Amino acid sequence: MIFEVGGQYASILMDWFNGTPPNPELICGSIILENLAGNEVTRWNFLDFTPDGYEPGNDGRTRFTLKHNRLPDEHALWELGGQDPFGTEGSRNMETDLRVEVESIDTGPFYPVVVDDETNRTLTLTYDYNEGHCIFDWVASNVVGADFKRSLQVAHEDEYGNRLWAMNYHRVFPIKYEIIDGFGLDTKLKARVIISYDFSEIA
Repeated sequence: MIFEVGGQYASILMDWFNGTPPNPELICGSIILENLAGNEVTRWNFLDFTPDGYEPGNDGRTRFTLKHNRLPDEHALWELGGQDPFGTEGSRNMETDLRVEVESIDTGPFYPVVVDDETNRTLTLTYDYNEGHCIFDWVASNVVGADFKRSLQVAHEDEYGNRLWAMNYHRVFPIKYEIIDGFGLDTKLKARVIISYDFSEIA
C-alpha cells in the first residue's frame, strides 16, 4: 500500500518508520481521506501490514509504503470503506468520457476517460471522485483470486445515449488501481484503473 503525506504528519510517520525493528509486529489501521472542510470522504482499512520504507513524493509530500506480511499466493487484507464510500454516483463529461461495460459486472452508468495503449495491450480508465466505486469491486475480486478474464466494451455515445462507435476487448483483467490527484479536495480526487487485454476488435 503506497500513500503520500505532507506537513507534520509526514515527520511523525518518518520517525515511526525509522524506528521500526527488523521484524516488526503486524499493524492494522486506516488511511482516511478528508475534504477541505475536514470531513471524511473515504478510507482504506488494512490488516497485517508492516512499514517498508519511504521516499520523496509529489508536491513536497513524502511517499510511504506499507507491505503485507503474507505469502505471494495470499491476498492482502485491505478494503475501501468509510462513511461515504468512494464513487457512489455517476457523472459524465461529454468532451472526454466514454461508456465502459464489463462482462457480467455492474459498473453502473459511469463514463471514465479511456486511453488505449495498443502496444502494451492495456486500457487506462480514469474515473472522477464520485464514480469510481463499482469498478473497485471488480478489482478487489481479482485481487483475492475470485474472478477470471472477461470481455469489455468501450463505446462513444451521444448526449441521448445513442451508440456512435464501440470497441470490444477480450480476456481483460485489472492490473493496477490507484486513487490519484487532488488529495484534500474530494471533488478533484480520481480513481485510475489499468486493465490488460489479449486482443481487441471493432464492435
